[in-house]
Amino acid sequence: MRSATVFLFSMIFIASNNIAYAQKSKKEDKKAGEQNEAPPRDSVTGDFKYQEVVQLDTSITKEEIFNKAKNFLLKRYISTSELLQLADIDKGEIIIKVSDLYPEIGRAWIQDNKVEYTVTIEVKEGKYRYTFDDFIHRYLIGKYTTLEVRPLEKTFNVYEKQMWKATHETVSKTIIELKEAIERKSKPDDDW
Repeated sequence: MRSATVFLFSMIFIASNNIAYAQKSKKEDKKAGEQNEAPPRDSVTGDFKYQEVVQLDTSITKEEIFNKAKNFLLKRYISTSELLQLADIDKGEIIIKVSDLYPEIGRAWIQDNKVEYTVTIEVKEGKYRYTFDDFIHRYLIGKYTTLEVRPLEKTFNVYEKQMWKATHETVSKTIIELKEAIERKSKPDDDW
């Protein structure tokens, strides 16, 4: 009887340890997944900053990359021509100020809900670098009060967490589309 009791308690102990380990493992996996979904941050300022140098075939000219990037930005962002800060083919640099609207996030008393940021594309022969930075969330409460919120490391406001998550998803999607647009092979001109 005693050995059966010891055996039963041993099995319960082993099972409870396995369950606790599995729960701990799921929590660690979830936390790691959340970190991968978090926007990248500048190591100095702590602000959101998406930046990458993309290597292309060396036969692709600076002008080709510049024109593809500029065409993408003009198609992607409505009224980019008004927001275009710089488009200098000699310097190989395009800078625009962007304003993405998010009317579906928030409450009825929040209006003009948008995230503004800067997109910079620098081009050289066979490569380019994109940078998305200077993020700021602006919204109007009531008729007269405008609030500006920069991304924080930790925010307790559920509404702002939704905004930064939506912004991260939008920018990540835009980066994928930008890469596809620039790396897409040009079609030869048809003779008319």
